[in-house]
Amino acid sequence: MFPVVKMTHFALLLLLLPCLSFGLEDFNDRTTNEIFEFDLEKNSAEFLTDTSGSTIQRFYIYFYNANKNYISTLGFDFPKLDTMGMYLNHCTDTADRKPITTMCEGPKRFITLKKTSEALEIYCNGERVINYKYADAVKSSCEDVFATPMKYLSIRNYDDVTTGWRAVTDLHARETGALFPFNVEKDTIEFYTNDKNSPIGRFYIYFYNADKKYISTLAFDFDEMAKMGIYLNHCTDTNDRKPVDTMCDGPLRLIAVKKGAKALKIYCNGDLVINYKYSQASKSTCSSVFAIPMKYLSITKYDDVTNSWRTI
Repeated sequence: MFPVVKMTHFALLLLLLPCLSFGLEDFNDRTTNEIFEFDLEKNSAEFLTDTSGSTIQRFYIYFYNANKNYISTLGFDFPKLDTMGMYLNHCTDTADRKPITTMCEGPKRFITLKKTSEALEIYCNGERVINYKYADAVKSSCEDVFATPMKYLSIRNYDDVTTGWRAVTDLHARETGALFPFNVEKDTIEFYTNDKNSPIGRFYIYFYNADKKYISTLAFDFDEMAKMGIYLNHCTDTNDRKPVDTMCDGPLRLIAVKKGAKALKIYCNGDLVINYKYSQASKSTCSSVFAIPMKYLSITKYDDVTNSWRTI
């Protein structure tokens, strides 16, 4: 039972869709061996990976400079990370690669690369799993090589897990209760969640208008989705909430919320799991409430799963 805060209860009609292909709408499709423009000095690169149908389970990309000249390679096999670690050309040595035991579980993963002046950071489903400092590399050439501006990338034919890629902004750490500006009308917001050690496993956010006045609440318990579905203030009713059986497995999940003119879409690890149409809610207030421009959000104290968020 969700805490009754700033809420009134209305009837629900939830339109569920079967899981679609693993990929949010803004990802670029993989084109093997094609060099594509990507300014790694400015943006982080995120790759959709899925090891369920791969034999080697290898992630493998090339880095290039502004003239499309090859600079380096990043590669690793998911099953061998704990014994072989990763390969970073001009930095690692085959005989001296360190084990990596922090990689998140698959088969579906979001692998994010962030290049800084001091290190190459690798995130898996929003959690940093590798912080490779060039100064600590086995090979002395590492610092000079990664001081070179990297402006192009390519996914190589050795890679049998990557399905798409995109540029992403940096993650923002959770600040419970704080209102943060977010143009829900324009952008999609992503929340990195982990319910491994949470007592309830609850996702819980508030929407606000441009004057920072409360509009609505989106909430659900991961373990209760198959029974209780979601709570959407001014749209759903406690006694008439429809089950959601399409939510992806945890404990690490990337929850994306996208507000459209006609529906609120919720993605889990890239799959569209809920397409909530305002016009089909039992109360007509749902359509009018979600016609209000939403400009601020907050992660509430009732949420015990969200670690960070970002705009896409």
